Amino acid sequence: MYFSSLINSLTKRKVILISVLLISSFVLLRVSFGGFNFSHFVVAGSDFVVKDSLHPNLIINEGQGYDGQFFYRYAHSPLDTSRFAYGVTVDHIEYRIQRILYPTTVWLFSLGGKYYLPFWLVISNLLAFIGIIYLFIKIGRIYKLNSHFALFPLFAFGAYMSLARDTSELFEAFFFVLAIYYFIRNSILLYTIAILLAIFSRETSLIAIGPLTLLVGLKLLKDNKFDLKLIAKGLLLAIPLLLILLWKFYLKTTINSDRLVDGSHNLSYPVYGIIYGAKQNFNLSDFKLIFETIFWFLFLIWNIWFVSIVIKSIEFKQIKTLTVNSILSIVFLFWTLFSLILGPAIYVDDWGFVRIFTLWNLLGFIILMLNKKSINKLFMLFSIGLLFLLLVRLIIRV
Repeated sequence: MYFSSLINSLTKRKVILISVLLISSFVLLRVSFGGFNFSHFVVAGSDFVVKDSLHPNLIINEGQGYDGQFFYRYAHSPLDTSRFAYGVTVDHIEYRIQRILYPTTVWLFSLGGKYYLPFWLVISNLLAFIGIIYLFIKIGRIYKLNSHFALFPLFAFGAYMSLARDTSELFEAFFFVLAIYYFIRNSILLYTIAILLAIFSRETSLIAIGPLTLLVGLKLLKDNKFDLKLIAKGLLLAIPLLLILLWKFYLKTTINSDRLVDGSHNLSYPVYGIIYGAKQNFNLSDFKLIFETIFWFLFLIWNIWFVSIVIKSIEFKQIKTLTVNSILSIVFLFWTLFSLILGPAIYVDDWGFVRIFTLWNLLGFIILMLNKKSINKLFMLFSIGLLFLLLVRLIIRV
């Protein structure tokens, strides 16, 4: 009872303070385990990275490393399409460079300077994470909701994984939530800009942006008379898709790639990817693998439980009304179905599916917030415990 009253008494400033303290403390603890070297977050692997004169203190681990090493590479020169530069060999140029916004932002923050890029990769993601919290507060104020709902994003576990390894899910999620904010504010121009930035952060955001934009267009048709202004808004909504196609075509011709980049190889038969991942991750042969097994299944259980909570909160009788709530609910349901056909490459480890689910989880949190649904106490305890375990794991490991 006391805990509930304490949560309900949280103000906007307290929510931001809690969020900043938690996220910043996580960053400080993780960098301390890396010898206060921010390149610890890059997770560079010897298969792709060698020492470079610009970054003689770059931490390089044995093996393949992680995706952050390629964002680190493009933060040096975002439009450089050479396979090897700045000590990094890019595995799939056309795939890596299409997620251009995060490294470009880092490049801008660094003012073109190279030495502090590892620092700016982390700070940019940290700011995006805090920005998501702030946007939740802004959305909550529109609906006159208690500020404590803005704490929900702290349980988007993939956000911490993105922050820990310099990947672009936080940028994707920030601009997606920003797009929802402008949709609620009925600003089609700013909505269009936000979804464009989300797509250029991670093209996988189209899984949610595609149906969302279609439904926004249908809402415009429903709520407005057919005139030149409506046609202009419709054309505006089509611009992001056109630009991303032009961008992919530009990359294809510049890099001389055989085909445009697509993610069809990440799809499979319904539930096959989950079953494959469960089999691959059930390994009790040593302590480390037991630990990884527990995490994979805990995250799967959490997501299944979370999805059931969100779906229970949806007013299905109002689903066809094309209100903000019904539109977001339809998009969430679409993402839920889509998650079932994601293939083995996504579910092969929890780093894969938990990061990719960040946007989906945040969408679910927004729906719960708009429906003013309190979280089941048992689920909340499970979430807090899992968050604690995740943070410890991310702090002490590469």
